[in-house]
Amino acid sequence: MIDGLKILNWNVRGLNEAARRETVLQLVKDNQPLLVCFQEAKLQNITSQLAREIVGNLDFQFAPANGTCGGILLAWNPDLVIASNLLIREFSLLMNNTMRMTNVSFLISVVYGPTEDADKGRFMEELKSMKPSDETAWTPGYV
Repeated sequence: MIDGLKILNWNVRGLNEAARRETVLQLVKDNQPLLVCFQEAKLQNITSQLAREIVGNLDFQFAPANGTCGGILLAWNPDLVIASNLLIREFSLLMNNTMRMTNVSFLISVVYGPTEDADKGRFMEELKSMKPSDETAWTPGYV
């Protein structure tokens, strides 16, 4: 366990509607997490303006939805977390993080699995390949 690490992890089931984004933004503001991991955002593109509607002033990265399925949004507080080495894969986002106050580093992976049986083999291979070395602290964020 990493002291002071607060992660908001949620399958949001779509962020296309303004009312839904307002609800999500209020949850982010109320909880003030260091990291936010949202699966099933169902968005093809997330602009800076759209991200502000969802996570406020947090920095962010995303993996686009595949049609109306999937989509991952990973956000972090840049005042408290140094993010580096972002990797966007077919079913996941991976990012190295260093907490500014403690200099503790860890890897986070945010995963959203496929619904189609034909994709599940690739998904399992991706999961197996993302495990870091035993010396690396790892926080998988998934639903």
